[in-house]
Amino acid sequence: MPRVNSRCKAVVSLRQQQRRIRATLERIYLVDEVVAEPNIAAESSSIQPEVNCSSSMNHLSDCEVYNVPGIEAVLTMDDGDSSEPVDEESDVDSYLSLYDSDSQNSCYGSDENLFKNIDWSSSESENGLEDEVKKKRLLSNSGPLGCGIEYSKELCVNVDGIPLYKSSRSQFWPILGLLRNIDGAKPFVIGIFEGTSKPLDVNLFLEDFVREVKFLETNGVILNGKVIPFKISAILCDAPARSFLTDVKGHTAYFGCPKCETKGKYAKNHNSKKGRVTFPTSNARLRNNHSFRTRRQAEHHKGRSLLEELNLDMVLNIPLDSMHLCDLGVMKKLMLAWAKGKFERVKLSKALFCLLDRLMCSVSNFMPTIFCRKLRGVVDLDRLKSTELRQFRLFLGPVILKTILPIQLYQHFLLFHYGTRILSDPELSGLPEMISYADKILKLFVHQSKTLYGKKFVSFNVHCLTHLAQEATTYGSIDTITCYPFENFLQILKTLLKRVQSHSLQ
Repeated sequence: MPRVNSRCKAVVSLRQQQRRIRATLERIYLVDEVVAEPNIAAESSSIQPEVNCSSSMNHLSDCEVYNVPGIEAVLTMDDGDSSEPVDEESDVDSYLSLYDSDSQNSCYGSDENLFKNIDWSSSESENGLEDEVKKKRLLSNSGPLGCGIEYSKELCVNVDGIPLYKSSRSQFWPILGLLRNIDGAKPFVIGIFEGTSKPLDVNLFLEDFVREVKFLETNGVILNGKVIPFKISAILCDAPARSFLTDVKGHTAYFGCPKCETKGKYAKNHNSKKGRVTFPTSNARLRNNHSFRTRRQAEHHKGRSLLEELNLDMVLNIPLDSMHLCDLGVMKKLMLAWAKGKFERVKLSKALFCLLDRLMCSVSNFMPTIFCRKLRGVVDLDRLKSTELRQFRLFLGPVILKTILPIQLYQHFLLFHYGTRILSDPELSGLPEMISYADKILKLFVHQSKTLYGKKFVSFNVHCLTHLAQEATTYGSIDTITCYPFENFLQILKTLLKRVQSHSLQ
């Protein structure tokens, strides 16, 4: 008879189950600090869309679509208990009793209001693709939503891809949401696409999302018996994701600019047969919602996206993101030009390169703790994070580069620094005269770039600086329409996966 280890536990203890549930809830931001009225429970919408597993799913190849709770499940909160019980085999009340210890400070009335019955539906399409739709109640990560707030709901939406493992092509393409007019609001998941590549059919990817948004735009959000208007304030994403969602030409195309109708020109790289599309013209006719929907420049479009069915300005409400544009785009391109001579005419000597590296490393020892990362040296340029590049662009660059760059290059960098600094400031970005000033110096920066770094330097990101002031006119500080909150949440979402199988179950 085999020997049995008596120290092994046959079941998980109740306390351990409580810890696991609490840790999971906290990590996905479903439990947060809540104040004000008790006995207000978040309730899932009755129109939760279902995935259509018909032959149209063939467009998704080997991919799966998971519809995590819809937008209504996060935004809609109503009084009363849930009509559907929690899993009868689990003593959920005992697991979650610690969350209801202070009913005076909770927006949730009782434990049975915290979760709705989890339904599983599974079907198989012609190509054997199985779709699993998990419907569950969200604990609102913005608890005060149901506690007296009665103004309109402005939703920022983000779509981006994230690889799941280094040794696999598996990736998530989540649709994330963030309530822009709620202080301290955190991103939440609207839907997730999983596959070995990005979704092949943008309209199939957006179908359920667009259906929910159209319902909310028509009916609003009911809170405490009052109808709160709902609208999408902005769709924030990088250039490839923006062209994918709007079904237009990408950022490397001749008609790829999303803000104006300029036509790019092909320029060869320095000492290379290859080249890139550049945008030397900065005074082309601007796009607007009408010209986009009527296809005034047909070369810009590839198809018709379902986003056009929404009450959405297809130009203004899909703004340029400062993280990808200014930090990972222009700031990194400038540093590559100085450190590695990626563009003609400009490259630091070895002595200046070493001095720049020492200054960048030494100044990090004096940075306050409000900065989440310490700046690394220029030798780690390929591995610098966007927050480090932002720190250099807004704060450290003017000090460090004064003794490094020639006077023309230094003054040219200051144009970029002051222009983006003004548009990032909450107060200065609200003054029309300061926005106009920032617009002029950023256009001057782009114009001088052709002379200092060559025509091929003025690629998509550099050209889009000429449109950045327009975003500040619409939204105020460009830091309010950045992808930084979503990028942080994507990493948290990725850490929730503990094994390579059954991502939908996890």
